[in-house]
Amino acid sequence: KDIYNKFTTNTVRMQKQYVNVPLCNECALESESIFKHLTPEEKIIFNYEKDFRNHKRGDVLYREGSRISGIFCINSGIIKVFKTGLDGKEQIIRFAKRGEIIAYRSVLSNETACTTAEVIEDSQVCYVPSEILISLIKSNPNIALELIRLACHELNEANSYITDIAQKTVRVRLAEVL
Repeated sequence: KDIYNKFTTNTVRMQKQYVNVPLCNECALESESIFKHLTPEEKIIFNYEKDFRNHKRGDVLYREGSRISGIFCINSGIIKVFKTGLDGKEQIIRFAKRGEIIAYRSVLSNETACTTAEVIEDSQVCYVPSEILISLIKSNPNIALELIRLACHELNEANSYITDIAQKTVRVRLAEVL
């Protein structure tokens, strides 16, 4: 009960000042996040273990090729996720917004990041260590299922994009963009 009381408050001391840290149950329910499936006990642990940070436009959360030791859950703002081509040109993969998570595939596959994530609108982001995510996957089948669905959805989008690039004419692709 003491732990519950200690970690159900959304005010924690950070860097010698008090900052309102969003509770996962509030954010997840409002945004339809995968974390809406957390049990009350898991929410307590999750809220305690996450690291909450404010990021300014231009900040980079992680870079291609870096080792990622956790996932990022967007509380507010917009994050651009992109790959860099051989010529240094950015190819935008997606824009992550409130309730969405990024970097989970690198964590699950235990591989280096294949994308870069840059803040394009001032953001509040929760960082969740990979050990917490892995333990949630092992203990909560609903979280595991949501992650599988999310990965399948992203794979479907990538497959559609590849098909469009390979099979549509430049004129058709330009018309769709416009």
